[in-house]
Amino acid sequence: MVLMRNLLWQLYFLLSSWFGFAQGIESEVIAELPSDLDECSGMVFIDDFRMAMINDGGNEPELFIIDTNGNFINRIKLRGIKNTDWESLAIAEDELFIGDFGNNNNDRRDLKVYVVSTNDWSLKRSLKFYYPEQMGFPPDKDQLYYDLEAMLYRNDSLLLFTKNRSEPFDGLLKVYYLNPQLKEQAATLIQEIDMKGGLMQMKWITGAEKGLHSNDFFLLGYQYLWYFPELKGEGKADFLRYNLGYFSQKEGLAFRYPNLYFTEESHFTRPGKLHKARLDFLSEYQPQQAVSASLNNKHFKDSLQVNLKNPAAYEGVFWQVYAKDGSTVASDTIRNKYLNDQSLNLDLKKLSRGSHILSIEHPQAKQVFIIYKD
Repeated sequence: MVLMRNLLWQLYFLLSSWFGFAQGIESEVIAELPSDLDECSGMVFIDDFRMAMINDGGNEPELFIIDTNGNFINRIKLRGIKNTDWESLAIAEDELFIGDFGNNNNDRRDLKVYVVSTNDWSLKRSLKFYYPEQMGFPPDKDQLYYDLEAMLYRNDSLLLFTKNRSEPFDGLLKVYYLNPQLKEQAATLIQEIDMKGGLMQMKWITGAEKGLHSNDFFLLGYQYLWYFPELKGEGKADFLRYNLGYFSQKEGLAFRYPNLYFTEESHFTRPGKLHKARLDFLSEYQPQQAVSASLNNKHFKDSLQVNLKNPAAYEGVFWQVYAKDGSTVASDTIRNKYLNDQSLNLDLKKLSRGSHILSIEHPQAKQVFIIYKD
């Protein structure tokens, strides 16, 4: 049976170009995940430079903290919590939401979301919920809508995006609402989106993340990324679909403009991976970001500190220092590893003493400063 399934997959991908699939986006693998994080099922930014990640069900109740270059920072054991089947993370200010709601067989009656303080990582409360539309545990095969691996926090709400296992597969995506303050509740069905039929595994939703606006979001699958500019009325949802290049178990999704990060779980001898993709393909939907640079002190000795508004938007931006005669005496590209919270430190110890001109060439806000090396 396993051999037959593998052969079918190989044949499917060999012929996939015949089906008119959506355009693709390119990503780069920026790190291999730690061996103890081999089943990464969810991740979320906890600040501009760090992400929290979790393992799938059956693993320890813990968080892995990793920076945007894939460097391991910390491992946090959580008390008073069990990892039955953790599948997704979301965040709101000082609260981290951990979705313990994986439900492969559609038979769980103990669905919950843990709410953890990001100040000390202590458990604040648990949100227990159920689907009022579900009839049977498990329901009939054509009603297997209640597995769940994707959640996001937006506008004081938790949104849940189900993983459809119906047979025959009908491609229906159910979107549910939870009140993050209620400890027990029925999840409210707010929308059903037709993702079209076809091969079930190609339409499974495994991760969710909010976008740049108040109402847009991303959904992740094993092969595709879907972008929804907004949720409309009942049954109406326009979306863009992008091919991620190949089929694998991609489940963690996080976004900081202009970069989107996603993970894929380890597979046999292949370790888990952290990917990064720039979202230039969303230029039609991207608002003009508020970006600016400033200096606290134009005088310096060895290094100059530049304060940045929206520092993540400066990744990849070019800067130059000019001498009085107009020649370039220092230049580089701003990379994430050089950013420190809201500032950038420029190493200028090789410059000669006296005045120079610093140019930071962000396409939306090119800025020029006169600086002085003492």
